[in-house]
Amino acid sequence: SSGINAEYGAFWINKDKQSTAGGMMTLGGYNPAFLTGEITWSPLTVRDYWQIKIDNLSLSNRRGTIACHRGCDAVVDSGTSLIVGPVNDVYAINSFIGARQMWGGMWFVDCSSTDTLPDVIFEIQGREFPIPSSVYVIPVKTSGGVMCLSAFTPQDVKSSRGLLWVLGDVFHAMYYTIYDVGNERVGLATSV
Repeated sequence: SSGINAEYGAFWINKDKQSTAGGMMTLGGYNPAFLTGEITWSPLTVRDYWQIKIDNLSLSNRRGTIACHRGCDAVVDSGTSLIVGPVNDVYAINSFIGARQMWGGMWFVDCSSTDTLPDVIFEIQGREFPIPSSVYVIPVKTSGGVMCLSAFTPQDVKSSRGLLWVLGDVFHAMYYTIYDVGNERVGLATSV
């Protein structure tokens, strides 16, 4: 026996953009050194993907739900860079944060407003998973200087359970993700 539990895998992305350590993929288990607090386990809603249920989405500076009003599903995907969501929901979020749609369908915010933007909060299994603007606003160098990209990208991804969200690396930068094959669930905990 090798001592490796092949039914687990985990993914961590370093939030420190100055660090040379980009992240860590762990096979056969997970590393508690990369997380803090409790792990929230969410059962898979579809076995073919790492698809889980989201209770709702909200903004820290606004009462009520802004998207996913009756619950929705998301794929927790380490192969996607941004956060992809249904066109109408992403339009609402980007409008509330003051983003403007520009070339290529991408949304940009005024770089000087980044510090005042609200957290976007995903509620999963009754727990809030906030994504602060320091993570969801991405500075992009252009020939004219720097523009600030909103990580919320509109695309209607269809599934048997409705339109999906895809929680990519922007989400992984905040939350250590554990893929539990044996128990058909995803674990999320605050990354260190």
